[in-house]
Amino acid sequence: MVSPIHFLMESRTKWSDDEILAELESLPVLPDMMLSPHLPNPVWEDDQIQAQLDLYLALGSLVDLRKLRAGVPLLVARACYGHVCEAMLSLPRSYIRVFAPDLDALSQVYIHAARYPQKGARLWAVESLGELLVEREGTNNPQVLRTLMDALCDSAYLVRRAAISALENVSELPEYRGIIVPGLEEFLLEQQDTLNRVLKLLGDVQRPFNQ
Repeated sequence: MVSPIHFLMESRTKWSDDEILAELESLPVLPDMMLSPHLPNPVWEDDQIQAQLDLYLALGSLVDLRKLRAGVPLLVARACYGHVCEAMLSLPRSYIRVFAPDLDALSQVYIHAARYPQKGARLWAVESLGELLVEREGTNNPQVLRTLMDALCDSAYLVRRAAISALENVSELPEYRGIIVPGLEEFLLEQQDTLNRVLKLLGDVQRPFNQ
């Protein structure tokens, strides 16, 4: 029996590259996988959402097969917040195949995506930059580490966690220490200032009104 993803791919084999990109561009952003760090999003039980995911993955496979660089930013921009299935976890590998050997260009896609308003796009961008760093592929641009540093302050929990994990994985590599150490020191100073102000504010709020 042909899977839904393979059926969707086969039904588009005669489509032009522009038609593939146009359909991808028309897709909405996939829903968040989690409503909170420990609360799954029930919308993923909806058949229509599963069908949307199947189409997303089918188009992602076609982008890989056809080496459509223009499709990668569109896929990243529509990625869900969280890891909804194993098939999505394989997508960053396919993006490397699409851009190889020019992985600096792929890094630029992720650097831009790490600043998108969609938190799913930011999550996949930060995670993928971390993978490129570990494998030392397409990471000659110092913006890669700077982007990971900036992600430590991201509003989304999973993005912050991904940034920490990425920096942990390369912290022992000598070529990155010169950027990581001063960046982390600056981050801690900024966080300490914020923490001190929050503690003072909390003390002011909790102080009895008659004092």
